Amino acid sequence: GYMVSDGVGSQVFHGLPNTYETYPHPWLDTARFSTSAVELCPGGTLSLANTSTFVPDYTEFVIRHQNGALIDSASGNVMQAVLQQPGIYHISMRMERSCLRDTVCKTVLVRQYPNPGLGLDTILCGATSFDLIPLATGLSLNWWNGQTSPMVTITQSGTYWVEGSDGVCLSRDSIQVDFRPIPDLD
Repeated sequence: GYMVSDGVGSQVFHGLPNTYETYPHPWLDTARFSTSAVELCPGGTLSLANTSTFVPDYTEFVIRHQNGALIDSASGNVMQAVLQQPGIYHISMRMERSCLRDTVCKTVLVRQYPNPGLGLDTILCGATSFDLIPLATGLSLNWWNGQTSPMVTITQSGTYWVEGSDGVCLSRDSIQVDFRPIPDLD
């Protein structure tokens, strides 16, 4: 007889039509890999590792962007890749041993960087205060002075910044505010 694998189970044929036995696939519920994250920021490094209980002769990782573009591939039991473009990435690990083959897949999301959005640099004539309010909502904020409120009032000229986090990615925006007296036109 001979053995044939369809990627799900193994069948041993005895040479006569329709005479075969089906055996459980030796990798059933054992082909798996780990990812260092399920969500990343652009430019983040993704680490992959074969964590299968079955030791293959060959392992290959393939990473594709949701648009179908091949991002990276490597043979071996570990791989690292830097994911630059926001979107969903499809990661597959293919394992082979003799004539058996199995593939498992996962997805990883690369988010957009959040932009707190403080607006354009500003010149204020005759004003004594100015409220800094980020345009973005739903972000955890951290201002230059340690405050975490959704608004900060300033009374002096200077450059001010706020960091905004969506729980995964963090970015900073700054604004230059210049308080000037009302010019005397006499």
